[in-house]
Amino acid sequence: MSVIESKSPADVARAVLKHGAWATAELVRAGRPRHVVHFYGRSLGDDLMCTAVLREMRRRGYRSVWMMSRFPELFERNTDVDRVVPHDQRYERYVQWMGGHSWYIHYGGHDHERDRSPIPQEHIIARMCASCELTGEITLRPYLHLSDEERADGRLGPRQIALHSSGLSAHSAMQNKEWVRGRMQQVVHALRGEFTSARRSSRARCCRSCRPDF
Repeated sequence: MSVIESKSPADVARAVLKHGAWATAELVRAGRPRHVVHFYGRSLGDDLMCTAVLREMRRRGYRSVWMMSRFPELFERNTDVDRVVPHDQRYERYVQWMGGHSWYIHYGGHDHERDRSPIPQEHIIARMCASCELTGEITLRPYLHLSDEERADGRLGPRQIALHSSGLSAHSAMQNKEWVRGRMQQVVHALRGEFTSARRSSRARCCRSCRPDF
């Protein structure tokens, strides 16, 4: 939703006066965005999934696409986005002043009574694309462009999978994000002949190799 939607002309005038100098500096520094994309801004995983939306925008010819994010490193070497800016509501106003569009990406809500997210009727990346009015064929995957050094540093085996259950430690905690230990173990057992698995603890800063009895 637009941050200036439902504002009176006087409210808009005050906002322009308050942020005019900042907007002028942005215009000189980086030009006019045509699209500003943002999630709600607290979760690294959600911003990573936004890369799928950025790819679909680029495939459809969108240009001057800016991404608001608290995790700019996720978008390094990503040619689907033209600029990554801080998560600041002023950019929503700015793109509209420049005649562009602010897109709030989302894939569902939170049922507080039952403490769960509603079960989606389609893949959540497809829902995210739909929230930006993207139609047609969608590739259901995110995009992370690691450097050769990053790939080498994180390599544990020829084929590997990182497992992580944010569970109740997530910023938007809810019960259906919680995967119990036994369920994670079943996944590791099923895949251990083909992949090296690594588990990241919600309280740890790095991955460790998963053992059959972790």
